[in-house]
Amino acid sequence: MIVILALFFMGFSHPAFAAERGIGVIINIKGPVFIEREKASIPAKMSEQLFEKDIIVTGESGSMGAVLIDNSVTSSGPNTRLILSQFVFDPAEKKTSSTVQIMRGTLTYLLGLIQNMTARL
Repeated sequence: MIVILALFFMGFSHPAFAAERGIGVIINIKGPVFIEREKASIPAKMSEQLFEKDIIVTGESGSMGAVLIDNSVTSSGPNTRLILSQFVFDPAEKKTSSTVQIMRGTLTYLLGLIQNMTARL
C-alpha cells in the first residue's frame, strides 16, 4: 500500500505536472473532439483539464464546451481548430491576459472575471 501511494505522489511531482497549471476544464463534448498537446493528439474527455498552448480540434459533427479558471465559458462548434495560446489569471497579483486563436470554425466565448479585472486595472 505504501509503495502504491509513493508511486502515486511521485507521478504528480513529475515536472510535466508541476510546470503547468490547468486553465480550464471540459464540461461538454459531442462527437469527435481532440486535444493536440505536446505534439500528441488525444481524444478529449469530460472533466479533462485544459492547458495553455492546447489546440482543440472538433470533427465534422463535433462540439465542445469548457469553463476556464476565471469562469469564462467557451463553446466550439463543428470543424473548429482553436489554439489556447495564452491565459493568465492571477487576481492576487492583478495579472490578467488571454489570447485565443480561431484557425477555423466557430467559437462562442462568454467572458468571466478576467473582463471585470481588466476593466479595473
